[in-house]
Amino acid sequence: MQRFLPLLITCVLLLTFAALGQNGPTAASTQPSTTSSDENAELRRELEQMKKAVAAIEERLSAQEKAAQEKKEEEAKQVPAGDQSTTAELATEVKDLDHRVAQTERRGALDRLNWSGDFRVENNSIFAHIPAHYDGMQLQSLMVKTLWTIAPTSQGGLGLSLDPSKLPPNPADYAPYL
Repeated sequence: MQRFLPLLITCVLLLTFAALGQNGPTAASTQPSTTSSDENAELRRELEQMKKAVAAIEERLSAQEKAAQEKKEEEAKQVPAGDQSTTAELATEVKDLDHRVAQTERRGALDRLNWSGDFRVENNSIFAHIPAHYDGMQLQSLMVKTLWTIAPTSQGGLGLSLDPSKLPPNPADYAPYL
């Protein structure tokens, strides 16, 4: 605001001089010198009035600035004592916040590594006798002979047909032979 007032005064003076410059040469050549001295006196009075107005505005501005400073000082003084925290309270609050942030960051880091699943186990009570040695060549021989008997004669087999209707009706009767 203090910069604005001198700028305002300067602008008013420039406009005044510009108005005088436009009307000055024509008026001076046509009118006698007494009117120009009257105009000069009138302009000086206006200039004095403007200076007084600017001084009054500057006084009001300084009064407003002082009032604003006093108001800020009063507000600073009126801060209740309960709002002012001690350093011990602030230290405990900082530790608490630090602990909370650390927990959140740890949880965020572990979320990338969380694996889950389940482990399933099945127990059966099936008893069987498994021999220590099993002759695989004998099994292969029996399998080839069985397939040879069922194979068609065009492929070198006996050509016996496996007719399911000739099997006994109860599967338990022929299940040991399969």
